Amino acid sequence: MPWFVKIEEGIVDKPTFDRYVPAHLAFVQELIQNGHHAQTGYWKQKGGGMLLFEAESMEQAKDIVSRDPLVANCCVHYKLHEWHVVMGDPIGLDHCQSHCDAAVMLKLGRANPVAVECL
Repeated sequence: MPWFVKIEEGIVDKPTFDRYVPAHLAFVQELIQNGHHAQTGYWKQKGGGMLLFEAESMEQAKDIVSRDPLVANCCVHYKLHEWHVVMGDPIGLDHCQSHCDAAVMLKLGRANPVAVECL
């Protein structure tokens, strides 16, 4: 599946934004469980972040992004890009997908699959 990147910038105050973070994280967990290999995070300097995920098409990617609680509740402006990987493994799981389960790694507190060895 192609990779997509949603790059976002917060447009509401922090208390409003923080109100929707738990729903956003649950949404990303659902994407992971549905095979989209999603990862999310924020910029260290604050004010924005990124969601990286796989989808069948740009149309499906747009649908996915529209359901993100941060988008649905008007907390962010965003741009959506299809990302063509030229080299490397975007999430570090290619070597162990048949042996590991990313959800298990996340439950073990290893939230950065790039730095994880198969169990």
